[in-house]
Amino acid sequence: MVVATKQLHDWFETDAGQRVLACERDHLLPMVANYRPFRSLDMTRGLLLQDSLSREVVALTSESVYSDSKIAQVVSDSGRLPFASESFDLVVCAHLHELSASAGEVVADMSRVLTSGGLCVFFGFNPHGIWRRSDYGNINWWSCPSVPSDLQALGDMFLLKTLFCDHIGFGGLKKPAHPVSRLGMQMLKHTLPAASVLYRLVMRKQVLSRTGLLVDEVEAMRGASVG
Repeated sequence: MVVATKQLHDWFETDAGQRVLACERDHLLPMVANYRPFRSLDMTRGLLLQDSLSREVVALTSESVYSDSKIAQVVSDSGRLPFASESFDLVVCAHLHELSASAGEVVADMSRVLTSGGLCVFFGFNPHGIWRRSDYGNINWWSCPSVPSDLQALGDMFLLKTLFCDHIGFGGLKKPAHPVSRLGMQMLKHTLPAASVLYRLVMRKQVLSRTGLLVDEVEAMRGASVG
């Protein structure tokens, strides 16, 4: 797991990895701005939440690689999160659940450190996408493709209720600038999900005594970005 995590972090430094990170940030930061978490855990070395509006960000990393006064680094294997239960109200996991066959352990531990009512966000490669025949088909760390429905089933086992799951990363991972292009991207998103590179899954830790989210609250979390 440690070796695969290092390979993932090295891949994020490549051109393809930077495009993926940029796309994931575009679909994460507007949601964080709406949610305004107090304490967040970024399991991707702090690469996704470094510019977020979260009051406090903790970055999980396989090795100490940078210094950012806004982000506290914790060096650890993500197989067991070195935090007390209910430590965070937002946990972000990009691709770590695709490194080994133990995705259930990752989901269980994310739920453990998440406060009741807190959010967890997964980003993963679309296992059914046509991208597998192109630039992203030969990455050495991608050993265990993860189907979103399997993650949702695991979430149900650990009190994580799915809010929404969508396909992202169309059009070469670039956000369309023209309104007509954005409309076309939205249509493609609903009619041809296999054309996407990535998926985004957002779940909330259940609070049995609490009223569920309203539809407009969920839509606000989706953010305004497409692509």
